[in-house]
Amino acid sequence: MTVLNLDWVKENFNKENLVVFDIGAADMEVSKIIRHMIPTASLYAFEAFDYWHEENEKTSLQLGIHYYKGAVSGIDGTVAFNPCLTEQGRNHPFSGSIFAPLSSHVDAHQQVYGDQVTIHSIRLETFCEEHGVTPDFIHIDVEGAEVQVLANMGKQKPKCIWAETHAVRCGENTVTRDDLDTFVTAVGEYKVYAGSADSLYCQTKFHITPYVPMESK
Repeated sequence: MTVLNLDWVKENFNKENLVVFDIGAADMEVSKIIRHMIPTASLYAFEAFDYWHEENEKTSLQLGIHYYKGAVSGIDGTVAFNPCLTEQGRNHPFSGSIFAPLSSHVDAHQQVYGDQVTIHSIRLETFCEEHGVTPDFIHIDVEGAEVQVLANMGKQKPKCIWAETHAVRCGENTVTRDDLDTFVTAVGEYKVYAGSADSLYCQTKFHITPYVPMESK
């Protein structure tokens, strides 16, 4: 479950032409909540793991959400995907990644991964050009591949980005919160909020109300 304060999103982005990208959507929790909170928003959900596809396709048709079955990465074509199956003995299809997990991370979280599979992949710049769309808000949870995804936005400049951020590397070639902070600063955004495992970044020119974390509400 996301800890993003979606009331804050509604307060700052409640406009008819709002475009939201939910990257690493899993069960599309964020997209579904935003659909109900901001009915006029254009929602695009991206999910790599086929575990979610059947149910997400039904949900996307019911709620008018654009659904992409595949990874968002630095490649137009195909990439290898490492599906997470369980964590601490329980079903946990939430932590798959295009990067192989480090054994230390797997051991610490008591995770089990399935066999690596090849899936479709697209760059953000390519997707936006093909669909004639520019995201205002990006919610991204891609297990350490955030910089690779965001570095391939091209001319797209979202007003805000909410990202799951790790203090340490969780997989091969993955990035840490410090890496992501450095990247977003270079592209003209600043960190509005940093929680225990998530960060909010916004364009310096985009005026926002003070962010109130969920745990403070």
